[in-house]
Amino acid sequence: MEFLGIEMQNMFYLNNIVICVALVVLMACSDEHSEPNTNHCLNQSQNCQADNFDQAFLILEQPLEIEHPITISLQLPRDWDTTSIQARLQGANMQMGQIPIIFQATTQPGLYQGTLFMVSCTQPDMVWQLQVEVESSQPKQHHLLHWSFSTQHME
Repeated sequence: MEFLGIEMQNMFYLNNIVICVALVVLMACSDEHSEPNTNHCLNQSQNCQADNFDQAFLILEQPLEIEHPITISLQLPRDWDTTSIQARLQGANMQMGQIPIIFQATTQPGLYQGTLFMVSCTQPDMVWQLQVEVESSQPKQHHLLHWSFSTQHME
């Protein structure tokens, strides 16, 4: 009799675990209630200064498109003496996780190049934020730059 009680208790715990996992999966694309805005610079131009710093620019080699690699360039002030760049793309109106972007130095001082790849989700209108953390050594500083833009996904 005691064996059946333990087995039923284990089944109860298993059901709770399945329900929790299902909820986590469903929340992976949870709506953050931010309306899409196509007035962002990157939706209107392929050369835009950071939303929060007027001396850093992002240059798109082609228009923004979901599920296609987009070559991007990052132009930083030449006097920053950049020691590291960490960049990531994340959804602003929907939780999409963080998509890392690796920038490589070019032959031009202050110019870095990387590839942006935007994924799609069930929400047709996405607002994105590209965040770039830059460390410089002379003087030792930490800069957090960001660019916002939106995309539309038609099914």
